[in-house]
Amino acid sequence: MTPRLVDWLLLGLVLFEVISGLGTFLVGKPDGRWYFTLHAITGLSLIAVLGWKIARVTPRLAPRRPSMVLSLVVFGLAVLVLGTGIFWVTFQEPFGYPNGLNLHVIAGLLLLVFLAIHAWMRHKPLRKKDLLVRRNLLAALAASALGFGIYGMQSQLSQRLALKGAVRRFTGSRRVEGPLPVTMWMFDTVPQTEPANWQLEIAGAVQKPVGLDMASLQQQPMISASVTLDCTGGWYREALWEGIAVAHLLDLAGLRDTGRYVSFQSLTGYRWSLTVEEARQAMLALRLDHNPLSAAHGAPLRLVAPGHRGFQWVKWVTGIHVLARPDPGQWGAIFTSGLNSQHDGIARRG
Repeated sequence: MTPRLVDWLLLGLVLFEVISGLGTFLVGKPDGRWYFTLHAITGLSLIAVLGWKIARVTPRLAPRRPSMVLSLVVFGLAVLVLGTGIFWVTFQEPFGYPNGLNLHVIAGLLLLVFLAIHAWMRHKPLRKKDLLVRRNLLAALAASALGFGIYGMQSQLSQRLALKGAVRRFTGSRRVEGPLPVTMWMFDTVPQTEPANWQLEIAGAVQKPVGLDMASLQQQPMISASVTLDCTGGWYREALWEGIAVAHLLDLAGLRDTGRYVSFQSLTGYRWSLTVEEARQAMLALRLDHNPLSAAHGAPLRLVAPGHRGFQWVKWVTGIHVLARPDPGQWGAIFTSGLNSQHDGIARRG
């Protein structure tokens, strides 16, 4: 490839990988498997592009030049991103916090930052003639083929050698055994709650706002379902959840025709919304694996949303608000929840 095309392709691929990688956090249903596969193959195709880049700049390396030092930093981060990604899906190690997936995400974000700085320092506009060259198209196809080949080889080796990555979920998450792990999002902590004083408010685009205390909630019809919790922290586990169908609670309040989304709000300020159709498939859980839900797992009420990732399963639910429009503010709430909450908490990280 021409030098300029290599540089721009490298930046474009890294940008795509960061966006698509963060986007995978929102995919929890098996029919979204293709999205993860595309992310993996595109990432592995970076190996070829990096190879061309290294072959071009190695003869001109001068460590004392700031741009070359930056080039070495970018190269090191690129190797780290590829290495942590391949190692995680193959061996599912290390596990805990931070685990291999966490390191992969952090390295990827840093790579985009330093690569953008590098591109700004050595900016060379992409020319029309850089694109209208047959060999460039063939080289791009070869890079894609390399990524596809490495992806298939890694999957086959994992299966044949019975490596831990062979039984990972399509999201890349590792299956855990035993008790369900405890994880927190950002600044959230486990609140000291008093179930006897708990209130659930159902309001918004409803015909009749409803307030239910725990005694009233425990008198509602109960359902149970075996649902997989897939945490963006890199693990998953199927568990038996028991609680109240959200559909039943919505029917108690009566939806208005304008109701399109259902926002679940936490004691900590955290919130997330589902479409009405998705919300009707969800439940507010009171029990986990035949035992009362613990405070660390969201007691007294936790959202269980099949097909959604763990960070969307709101804990310590105090409000259900039916909305006419999407709630863009939830993206800010998930990064600020816990900072201004008034409850006493116990910091927990799992």
